[in-house]
Amino acid sequence: RYAEVYVWPSRSTRDWDELVRIDLYGLSLERGFAYYERARAKRSLGLWDESVADMTQAMLLDSKYQWIEGPGTRRDWSRLLDDLGRALKLNAKRAWTHAWQGLALLRLGRPLEARRALSRARALDPRHAWALAWQAEASWACGDGARALSQAGQARRLDPACSDAHGLEALVFHRDLALGV
Repeated sequence: RYAEVYVWPSRSTRDWDELVRIDLYGLSLERGFAYYERARAKRSLGLWDESVADMTQAMLLDSKYQWIEGPGTRRDWSRLLDDLGRALKLNAKRAWTHAWQGLALLRLGRPLEARRALSRARALDPRHAWALAWQAEASWACGDGARALSQAGQARRLDPACSDAHGLEALVFHRDLALGV
């Protein structure tokens, strides 16, 4: 693909900036890919706050683009959590940084801490569907299926494209159906 050939060799943020600009001129490039790679480049350079903004944009364009590819390892999520802590020191008013922090905590098996981070994200942006979906997952992990189902449904209504809300809602519904609840 043109996007990969154009910028792949150097992976500098300037190249990714150029790719995003070219796409904005109407070429049919995959914008999510450009934002995703630019976010990864900025993170490797220690530009954490800028990296969060780009990764968020990538994920909103296509939910397959997230910080960790696949399930990731504890080490991957721990490193991301450290980087997000640095980003929060630069800008604690970005709801997405708190949301990503909540997701990292959730993946590290710390659902109570995740709920707190996700609550901070929702306090900054009450219509943050992804934070609410991940909050639903944290509720599920804490054993509160009814709350998880309610939160997932609310997240889906806020953003019908929020795939995590759909998945969790289906999981909770089918589990309850199987249990005869």
